[in-house]
Amino acid sequence: MEAEKLEKQKRFLIRAAYWVLLCTLLYVTFKYGLSLIAPFVVGFVMALIVKPVVDYLNKRCRFPRTAASVLMVVTLYLVLGGLLALAVVQLVSMVQDVLNRAPVAYTNEIQPAIAGMFDWVERMLQRFDPKATLGIDDAARKLSDKLGEIVRDLSTWAVTGTARFATSIPTRMVQMLFAILSTFYIVNDYTLIKDFIIKQLPAKAGQVLERGKDQLGKTLGRYIRSYGIILCITFAELTLGLSILRIPNAGWWALLIACFDILPVLGTSAVMVPWTVITILQGNYARAIGLAVITAVVWTVRNIVEPKIVGTQVGLHPLLTLMAMYVGTKLFGGFGLLGLPVALALINALQKEGTIQVYK
Repeated sequence: MEAEKLEKQKRFLIRAAYWVLLCTLLYVTFKYGLSLIAPFVVGFVMALIVKPVVDYLNKRCRFPRTAASVLMVVTLYLVLGGLLALAVVQLVSMVQDVLNRAPVAYTNEIQPAIAGMFDWVERMLQRFDPKATLGIDDAARKLSDKLGEIVRDLSTWAVTGTARFATSIPTRMVQMLFAILSTFYIVNDYTLIKDFIIKQLPAKAGQVLERGKDQLGKTLGRYIRSYGIILCITFAELTLGLSILRIPNAGWWALLIACFDILPVLGTSAVMVPWTVITILQGNYARAIGLAVITAVVWTVRNIVEPKIVGTQVGLHPLLTLMAMYVGTKLFGGFGLLGLPVALALINALQKEGTIQVYK
């Protein structure tokens, strides 16, 4: 009995060491090696998107596969590029308008509001303890100077950020070129590439890879659909709320903030909280309350529906989805927020169909 117990413990330790080593290798690979293959990962994902259409054109419409691949890859990237260009132009226009108005708004609205707030605090303190007001004027002056410095630095920050973005354009263009080319080669010679890779692997590993590819395409589709639903919900909430507050260009602002909400880590608070604070300093308390209510509603609804929608779409329990999002963010940042739930959903799908057995 003692020997059998020791043998079980030995097998457990070996299996645990195997999983620890595997997880460590995966962590190091994704943490530090993903940037090296990012264009090809993008190319693979884009190829999965256009492959069904290319297959349809090739088999049903007797369209040459190379021509179908070129047509669909060019169409996909033109559509995505056009949407991105439209969003960037609108965003630059809106941000430029805000930056142009910032110094005037600070001088005419925010600075007087800060002075009035400190005057009110000083009057209130004088009623209880006149000595407590000694540092109020100095604190008000320092705060006003600091905020003025921040507002003045906005222009410098915008110019520097634009310059950095401009200098990164050649690198981004090269990465995009490799992504486009890899998309074309993958979708055009998909069978050839797949067969070559599978031949290099053991039979079991090749089967897992083949089924994993099929499930990955389905999982990514469900994942994109789930976040599309979340984006639409957030956009509708923001459009309604900002329209009620009579915000100019409410639809465009709602779309911008909804996109921030989809981005990992940032969320609506990255825009709504500073906006609310600035509105308070401007003395527009009714609008500030409205913005705060919108922020609270969007944040609450997002945190309730996201695990449920994502979990339902990809086949994971909402609690497991929530845990995967948190752990993924801690380990891999924004990529982990999206990647770890997808990885777990893929493992779960392969487990259910019997391709692998990771858990009982």
